[in-house]
Parts: sequence; structure tokens; C-alpha cells
Amino acid sequence: MAADNINARAAGTRDTLAGAKGTKKLTGQNGWKEIDGCPVFTNDQADLANRQMADVFTANPKLDAFVLEGGWAQFAPQAYAQVTGQVMEKLKSKSLVIVAGDTLPPQIEALKAGRSHVQVGQRPFEMGYRAPIGDDRSDQRQEGRVR
Repeated sequence: MAADNINARAAGTRDTLAGAKGTKKLTGQNGWKEIDGCPVFTNDQADLANRQMADVFTANPKLDAFVLEGGWAQFAPQAYAQVTGQVMEKLKSKSLVIVAGDTLPPQIEALKAGRSHVQVGQRPFEMGYRAPIGDDRSDQRQEGRVR
């Protein structure tokens, strides 16, 4: 709950889906609605993330989209496979779509296996490289100040 980066991801997801900045909760904007009890917080625990995901699937049989702002459920591949196994037919037919943050190896394997539909990755090296000097580095690179 206190992870600023995950809260920022969630805010970006809401704003994008709603089509408006500052959206606190999706309540039908552009056809998107958050289920009761959403969001859930995993405290970076893969086992908790998978239990929560299973609970959400069980309690919401008509769910058509699930967003993992962080990839903790996918960091435990066997547990994640078991959880997504209960909705695999829906995943195959795309009547349930899973979008997840991050692109680490177990997550790419989940994507290849059809257990998610979209993985949103980052470029941490690039982010760290650009942050101290800003996005426009062309002049600095030409002068040899950026390595």
C-alpha cells in the first residue's frame, strides 16, 4: 500500500482507461469498472498475490480483465500456473484478459504459455541513465560528457 511506484502505476492505469487525469476509482468510465475490494496489496509476497488472485477469480466469475500492477504473482511460476489454470479456458478465448507489469523471465514464460496477454516492461538501465541528465542527451553525448 505504501509503494509509491505501484500506486503510480495504478493511477496511470486508471487515468488511461478512464481517459481523464486524477481518476480515483474506475466506476464505469469508458466501460471500465473496478470490482469491490480492488485494489489488493501483496506486500511484495508472491504467495499472497496468488491467493488474492485466486480469490478474485472465484468471487468474480464474470470478470473480463485483471491488471497486475506488479508481477509478484508471476514470480512464483508454479503457483501462478495453478491459479490461472482455473480460468485457462477464459484466457484462451480472451473472455478474460490479464495485463501485468514487468517482463522478468518467469513472466515472459507465463506470457508464452498464454497465462497473460500483455506484459508491460521497463528499461531500468535506460531510466537510471537518463534520470540524472534529462531525456535530451544528444548535445552532451557529442561532447563526450555522457558515457
